[in-house]
Order: sequence, then C-alpha cells, then structure tokens
Amino acid sequence: MAASRHSNRVVATAALDSLDFRHPVRVGEMVRLKAKITWVGNTSMEVRVDVYCENLKTGNVIKTNKAYITFVTLDDEGKPVQVPLLCLETEEEKKNLKKL
Repeated sequence: MAASRHSNRVVATAALDSLDFRHPVRVGEMVRLKAKITWVGNTSMEVRVDVYCENLKTGNVIKTNKAYITFVTLDDEGKPVQVPLLCLETEEEKKNLKKL
C-alpha cells in the first residue's frame, strides 16, 4: 500500500531484500504493519516494513519482523514507469531516513 500510494499506481514486488524474524505471532494476536518508503530509483522503490503483534488480553506489543521490499511501478499496460521522487520535508524525516 505504501508503494502504491507513493506512486499512485499499481506496483509489482520485484525483490524481498531482507527479512528478519524476531518473534513469532501467536494465534489470537493482532498484527500491525508499518511501512515507509526508504529509497526511490527510476522505476522502482524500496519499502521498509516493520511488523508488530499485540496481545489483545495484555495489550503487550512486540516487534516481530522487519523486511525491505523492492517494488516496480507499472503503467496501465503493465510496463515499468517513472516513480515520483522521495520528498523529505522535515528534519525528522531526513534524520530518520539516515538511521535506516
């Protein structure tokens, strides 16, 4: 969704660059995904996805996974198309991107 929203187009998964498993998600736990565009190229972009689980009984939230996924932006015929530039507007966004 982050890649599609950034490009305002359909995207296709090109690569799963990294996937870290830190903790299992158990039956009955709520899963929350947080995605952020970390890099933009010509027709592709990288998205960092952090996965959290929440125990609905205790309210405890644990980061379970982290992944970097590359997506290609597609036009109406399914061909790669230019990705909009990544505009960092605040100092916090610039600082956070450097940490990634």
